Amino acid sequence: DLAGALAMVTAVRQPGERVYAAGPAWDVFHEYFGADWTPIETEDDWQQAMAEPGPFLVVVAFPGRMFRTLPQMDDAADAGELTLVRELPGTLGDGSVLVFRREGHG
Repeated sequence: DLAGALAMVTAVRQPGERVYAAGPAWDVFHEYFGADWTPIETEDDWQQAMAEPGPFLVVVAFPGRMFRTLPQMDDAADAGELTLVRELPGTLGDGSVLVFRREGHG
């Protein structure tokens, strides 16, 4: 439910809050919906996101696949550094969409 994720993020996003999209869904959010989100495709991308101070939202489509690709993101979720805001159902494979928030840091 990518449209649902976009609507939910739009509703809860705080002024100035960064939004990231992990994995192949970023193309849909960016190209089709015109979202101003930043892609996270590699561990380096994830480390850069975590290094910047302040809160952010991260949208993870195909979480099983993405957490295998980005194990540091999975570790951050398991460690409580990210709070699950919402899980939206998917129809393809592990295609659910997870929306996490990192509260303000630094």
